[in-house]
Amino acid sequence: MNGVSKSAVVAGQTDASTIGDIVLTGCIVSGSSSTAGLVGVASNTTIEGCSCNAWVKSSGTLTGGVCSLMVEGRVENTMFTGTVEGGYITGGIVGQFSGDAEKCTNAGDVSGTSTVGGIAGILAYQNRQKNVIHCFNIGNVRGTTEVGGIAGYSLSTCCNYD
Repeated sequence: MNGVSKSAVVAGQTDASTIGDIVLTGCIVSGSSSTAGLVGVASNTTIEGCSCNAWVKSSGTLTGGVCSLMVEGRVENTMFTGTVEGGYITGGIVGQFSGDAEKCTNAGDVSGTSTVGGIAGILAYQNRQKNVIHCFNIGNVRGTTEVGGIAGYSLSTCCNYD
């Protein structure tokens, strides 16, 4: 799969949707922005019980193993195994994330220029409490600045990490 913006195997963009029990194996996705293995951009969407083994490559902003940008959504019982290569804001599960994550695992290699995380490049929780519970990164995470095993950068004003 090769696109320019909002490129992914299942959907380029979703709103108020549930995506569940999808297994992707050996997929290659490339784009210039908002590029991911499963969903490019998701709003008010739940992704649950999915497994994504892909090579996701983006030359621009917002790259994720599962989703590039999730606004007010939920990711649960989802795993990424593969390779994510992005620029600014790159994550093993989600590039930029404002929502709840539970029982997510990144076992893939994640690399980007800056703001790179094993679960999310940016956790953007503002004005509402959001949770990252029982999420694990066991993959390699590489970047130049703002690099973390769970998140490269957190904009949290209140949240619980477990």
